Amino acid sequence: MNSWGIISATLLKTAATLGHAWQQGLPSRDCLPSVAQDALCDHWCKELAADLHAAIEPPVDVRPWVMVRLVVMAEKAEELSHAGETGPPPLTEPVLRMFLIDEWHKRLSRVWKRTRELPTVAA
Repeated sequence: MNSWGIISATLLKTAATLGHAWQQGLPSRDCLPSVAQDALCDHWCKELAADLHAAIEPPVDVRPWVMVRLVVMAEKAEELSHAGETGPPPLTEPVLRMFLIDEWHKRLSRVWKRTRELPTVAA
C-alpha cells in the first residue's frame, strides 16, 4: 500500500525528471498561469495521469505549470504524511487526475503562493 510520503516522493521525482528533460525550473510564486495556460495544463496533466513516466511535450509556457501541480500536490501529500493521515488511495489514473486537476482548481492553486520554499526540481 502506498503512503503519503511515497506519493510525495514520486511526484517530486516526476517533477524533477520533467524539469531536467525540459531544462525548466519552477515559476515565481507571485504568479499563476493564465486561463489559457491553465486549460492546456489540465490537458497535459490528464496525459501525465495516464502514465507518470510518459515523455510528454506540452508547450514551453505550460511546462512550468505542469511541474507546479506536481510539486504542490507532493507538498500536500507530505503534509498529510506528517499529520498521520490514514493511507492514501493507490496512485491510479483517476486519483492522479483528481489531485492534479480537480484539487488544483478547488484549492491547491491558492496554496502555490504560500508554499514553503521547495528544493529546485530542474537539474
